[in-house]
Amino acid sequence: MGGIFLSPVPDDKIIKYLMNLAHIEGGPKARFFIGHGYTVADWWRRASDLLAHVQTHDAASSRHTVDGMSYAVVWVDWRNVN
Repeated sequence: MGGIFLSPVPDDKIIKYLMNLAHIEGGPKARFFIGHGYTVADWWRRASDLLAHVQTHDAASSRHTVDGMSYAVVWVDWRNVN
């Protein structure tokens, strides 16, 4: 989002959604992030990395939701790219 998205990532979005294995939509994301070394205990690291990523990369897509705008950002783990 090229530096335009400056809002902090809400704690609940990380803890109850992105890092929640039992969440219907967040579960697959949680498995991905846990598989890449993130934990619920250090959720703030995930939030920090996510915010840094969206400030320097464009959104792949966006949509209006009841909670506001939702953006899809492509995550690339460059450590695993040959």
